Amino acid sequence: MPLYPMSCDIAARNLPPRLLPQAPTNRETTGKAQETVKMELENISLWKQFSTVGTEMIITKKGRRMFPQLKVKLTGLNPSLRYILLLDIVPVDSSRYRFQDDNWQVVGGAEARLPDRVFIHPDSPATGEHWQNRIISFHRAKLTNNTLDTLGYIILHSLHKYQPRVHVIEARDVLMWGGSQHSFIFPETQFITVTAYQNNKITELKINSNPFAKGFREDGMNCKKQRDARQKRKLPQPYQEEPLDIESCDPCDSTELLPQSMALQRSTLPDSDFCSDVPSFPEQTEQQINSRQAYLESQMTQIHPIPEITDSIDNQPQSTSDNVVNNELLD
Repeated sequence: MPLYPMSCDIAARNLPPRLLPQAPTNRETTGKAQETVKMELENISLWKQFSTVGTEMIITKKGRRMFPQLKVKLTGLNPSLRYILLLDIVPVDSSRYRFQDDNWQVVGGAEARLPDRVFIHPDSPATGEHWQNRIISFHRAKLTNNTLDTLGYIILHSLHKYQPRVHVIEARDVLMWGGSQHSFIFPETQFITVTAYQNNKITELKINSNPFAKGFREDGMNCKKQRDARQKRKLPQPYQEEPLDIESCDPCDSTELLPQSMALQRSTLPDSDFCSDVPSFPEQTEQQINSRQAYLESQMTQIHPIPEITDSIDNQPQSTSDNVVNNELLD
């Protein structure tokens, strides 16, 4: 019996087995020559604030969402074709880190690579029109250090450096992944995994940037002054499941509809039960979501590897035409 859901296993089985180069850069790795698909990091200014200090992401046994969230904007898709969006997170290097002397320092080799998994965006598959009319958020993806996780969360080692990647695949070409997908990375989104924040500057940034962490601010119920006062009075902490990056990290939908496009026309894909006007994620039941995962699982049985990302470009919106495609498939 598998230790984790087959949909995640199958979708990630043939992702690159090797690590990213030491300093990966944002670029699209593959795609059809006639398409000019571009992806922008919507909240790049927030990511840059964290990146300057050294972004840390909490991982727990029960799973934790990322903050900052990964929000992107797509252009250049065929409005009538259907696409699947995937998120995976890969090691940046083969090192293990430790925070000492106010810096992250390499202290040894990385632990054995964990099973590769992907997070399938819950709106998948959807038309190019659907994706392009929205700010796409991956805020429901969860990170865990539980190697026996059965919920499909992305499994990572603590104190290792990782790089998120977003892949756009035509639904009709899912069995030929490697020839028609577009893959993007943004160096600003690299992070080191921790079980507790190591850098006080990161703690302050998360408290000040996360609207759901307002209780930890100077005048909040969970600020140091209030915690010390409760300790003296021996009062219980106010109800708070997650001190930072809590479960309801963001009330927004999995995609945020752009103002100019408040409605999408209904169009059904032949040989598929899915329609372009998929209900927003919070309104979907677990059964509906599982049905989507099962559908994608049935389609992802012969996925080819994704080429390794090696070349560098500037920090502009990424496009097919502006970059050289690395056609070499990994072992």
